Amino acid sequence: MSVNIPRARIALVIVLLAAAAPPGAAQHTEIQVLASRLAGELSKAGTKRVAVADYVGPQEGVTSLGKAVSLEFAASLAWSGGAFDVSHSAALQAALREAGAAPKNTDIFDDRVVKRFGELSGADVVVTGILGVASDHVEVSVRAVNAATGQTLAQATGNLPLTTMVKDLLARRFVPVVGAGTLPPSYHDGAYEPGRNGITRPTCVSCPNPSYTDAARAAKIRGMIVLRFVVLEDGTPSRISIVRGLGYGLDEEATRTLASWRFKPATDASGKPVPVWM
Repeated sequence: MSVNIPRARIALVIVLLAAAAPPGAAQHTEIQVLASRLAGELSKAGTKRVAVADYVGPQEGVTSLGKAVSLEFAASLAWSGGAFDVSHSAALQAALREAGAAPKNTDIFDDRVVKRFGELSGADVVVTGILGVASDHVEVSVRAVNAATGQTLAQATGNLPLTTMVKDLLARRFVPVVGAGTLPPSYHDGAYEPGRNGITRPTCVSCPNPSYTDAARAAKIRGMIVLRFVVLEDGTPSRISIVRGLGYGLDEEATRTLASWRFKPATDASGKPVPVWM
């Protein structure tokens, strides 16, 4: 599925776990463990804004697994309880191009790439990841870096079981759509992009969890639903659309639940509430 990720700078990923999780649930558990390890260190460092990049490897470029794992990691990091904002950004491609580099494992450690990725994403800390394949697992190595200084703040490594699903995602190279690696204007389509030009990020003050549907529970469905929406000046969600769905009635349930969420709205440099994309 081709999704314009750069234009849909994802700041919300709803992760659904079935009560009777199918094989592959260990993948989510391990990612949660990695996120928890980093969250503690980032909180100690006084981090304010974190941007997670698409993971690269095991060869050059980004596979569908690298995209999926980085999205799930961003979601787990956001729900870790850390006192910082988390977003998933597709700006790594732009940062690599500006540095004259191809998306290779070694390039994501280049200080120029790290700094530019932080600038494009509006983050003071960036998280990059590398995938490596062994006989029975995929090794995931994540690294959190201060975008301004290049200092490594935290790093962790974990293993995902090499399931059929993981093998399939590894085999699919992720090809960005036209314009990938660039960010939309600060203001477009009736709302601002948060974290840029003095625009703050909204804070959710009432965020109930979506419920499982009987159909999804019977099929033992798990995964992520990614939604794109605007938080209005009064803190209510609007223009909700599905970027990545799961079916089985879960998309409708996630959309219905999000519509009930309430936010402390984003503000501009003068403190005035403004609508923003999330």
